[in-house]
Amino acid sequence: MSMLKGAKLLYVDWYDGDHIIRAMNEARRHNVPVYLNLEFGHNDPAIMEKFASRATICQAVTDAAQIGKKGAMLSVAKKLLKAGIKTAIITMASQGCMVVQDDEIVRIYAPKVKAVDGSGAGATFSSGYIYAYLKGWSLEESIRFAIAAASLKVTRSGLKMFPVKEIKALANTLRVERMVYRDNRFYEINKLISQAQDSPLMQGSKKFAERLLSKKKSQQKSKIKKSLVG
Repeated sequence: MSMLKGAKLLYVDWYDGDHIIRAMNEARRHNVPVYLNLEFGHNDPAIMEKFASRATICQAVTDAAQIGKKGAMLSVAKKLLKAGIKTAIITMASQGCMVVQDDEIVRIYAPKVKAVDGSGAGATFSSGYIYAYLKGWSLEESIRFAIAAASLKVTRSGLKMFPVKEIKALANTLRVERMVYRDNRFYEINKLISQAQDSPLMQGSKKFAERLLSKKKSQQKSKIKKSLVG
C-alpha cells in the first residue's frame, strides 16, 4: 500500500473481489483517483455499493454481451452518476462509447475496422484512457485515443501495439456527438439549439429584431432622400 502515497491513479477490476477494497480505501485516504473496471457489475446492487461508491472513474458496459444502443448507454451512465462516480465511461465495443463528467457528455463512435483478434480490447481501451489521463489531455481527447487504441488492437493478433502517433492519427478522425445532462435527462446539443430557436421567446426576439432593422433601414432611406433634395 505504500506505493499509493504520491500515486496519480489506482486501477482496479471488480472481479478481483473484496481484495481491492482495502486498496481503494487507502487511495481515497491519499486523494488518489480510483479507476474501476466495473464491466456489467452495475446490475448487482451489492457490487455497486462496495466498489462504485469508492471509485472516481468507472468503465462499464451495458451488459455481458454489450448489447444495446444509446438508450442503454444513457441508462447505465445515469446509474453510475447516482452512485457518485465522477467520470462514467460506457463502452459498447464496435459502437464506440459514451463518457459523462460533470456537465460534459461526449459520445464517440468507433471506426470501422476488420477485427482479427478481440482479446484485450477492453484492457487496451483502459490503458489508452489512462495514458491520456496521465498526460493531462482533455476528456474528449482521452476517449478518442482510448477508442482508437482498442480499435487498432483488434486488427492484429498478439500483444504488440501500434505507435502513439498512429493511434492519435486515427483518433482525430472519429465521429463525435455532444450532449448535456439537465433535469435528470440527457439532451443532444444540436436539438437543444433547435428547440431554443423554435421557442416563443426566441421567435419574439427574432421578430422584434427584424422590425427594428426594418425601421432603421427606412430611416436611412429617408435621410438619403433628404440629402439628395438639399
